[in-house]
Amino acid sequence: EQKQKVWSEAAEAVKTSYDQLLGRWKEEMDSLLIYAGVSSAVLTAFNVESYHLLQPDPTEPTLAVLKQISAQLNGYTFIPPFLNATDATAGSGHLTEAPFQAPASAVWLNSLWFSSLVFSFASALLALFVKQWIYEALVPGTSLESARLRQYRFDGLLKWRVATVVVVLPILLQLASVLFLAGLLVLLWTLHNIVAAITSILVALVFTFVIGFTLLPVFKSDCSYRSPASFAIYAVLRFTRNEVLRVFRGICKVIYRCSMWLDWATMIRYRVQIERLAAFAYEAYDNMPTWRGRDQNEIHLYHGDLSRAIVTTAYSMTADKKFLASMPVVFSDLPPEQVPKCFRDILDFMEAEWGHWHLPDRQLLEDPITLPLCATYGIRYMLARSDRGAEWWLHDAKIIFRHYFLGKESTEKFAELACKTICHYAAEDRDFRLVFGLARKTLKRLYDKHGARHTYDTLGHGAYV
Repeated sequence: EQKQKVWSEAAEAVKTSYDQLLGRWKEEMDSLLIYAGVSSAVLTAFNVESYHLLQPDPTEPTLAVLKQISAQLNGYTFIPPFLNATDATAGSGHLTEAPFQAPASAVWLNSLWFSSLVFSFASALLALFVKQWIYEALVPGTSLESARLRQYRFDGLLKWRVATVVVVLPILLQLASVLFLAGLLVLLWTLHNIVAAITSILVALVFTFVIGFTLLPVFKSDCSYRSPASFAIYAVLRFTRNEVLRVFRGICKVIYRCSMWLDWATMIRYRVQIERLAAFAYEAYDNMPTWRGRDQNEIHLYHGDLSRAIVTTAYSMTADKKFLASMPVVFSDLPPEQVPKCFRDILDFMEAEWGHWHLPDRQLLEDPITLPLCATYGIRYMLARSDRGAEWWLHDAKIIFRHYFLGKESTEKFAELACKTICHYAAEDRDFRLVFGLARKTLKRLYDKHGARHTYDTLGHGAYV
């Protein structure tokens, strides 16, 4: 039974990821086919007109004949009753046509636009193939036989690099768009300089944004402008850099081995350089990570900030007070410096949402306990830190204390926790006069109402322990 459960869970996990992958590819191909269809229609309309520039004008022979007749007529003068030929060579020449040669601008224009059309049609054709591959790769069911067939199909997708084909198709469409705009500029510069200059500026701006959006994710892992082109550039850059490093390390290994044959005095003299050479050749592991590996490195580096952001973002996106109420439960799972940042995130959200750091009066009347109780737990967590009393500790504690207030209602739990915690905090930060005022107000309101939870001795012990 346990084995069956393991097989079922593994099969279900693979099926979920597999279906999501195929579904994402299918959506990408559907969007790509729509864009490729529109692009091909536009390009065809332009190419129907542009290819005529590569052919001689059919009216040119007629014009040449008319010019020849006009020249012959101009060679005669009529003086009644005589017709005299004033130009003996007029009309005597043979009508010859120079071989037609298309202008360079027409050649470049058609080369760019027809290449763009080819890339557009190629991407659409390959997208149809990919949709067929996806259809054949679908495997329903979660039985062991279905799981084996699904794994077989998945291994085939990896082996034959279907993902690479999916990545290349949008790049082909982007390249088709670039070629079309380049051909458009060639056409406009042959027609009108002012129109061409304005269009060139606009195209340059478009290219600048496209290049920026493409290159930023290559160098910034947290950049959201990710695209197949960015992935392709990063893959080429990673392969090139790692191969260059591998070659250099191989050379350094050879040099280091040869250095072992040096005499003792020379080795002592260049000992530092030899050690650095050996460290680079054998101990340095600074190869570029993969596209996903780079993300994992950043996540590991900023895991504390990301964990804190999960909690605070849940509240900022929904404004649901249940996330404030449950936030103290995860304080122990966060690094110590992240707890004050939770309240800083809440503060930033309130300022951006309502224009002030505290909740609106309506929400204070509706729930005067959740936020101050959360702040009380935050202060209690700060009081348990070993660095309390330090300058940075006082600053962090004040950030949390800004969220503490007293409403018209309270509970026994809040009264018990607030009386002891605020008194203890007042003893730790004696220069902060506001905390003494709120501590007095807390005692006056909550202690008198729920005094059975504390005595003045326990409160004093909590404040000065």
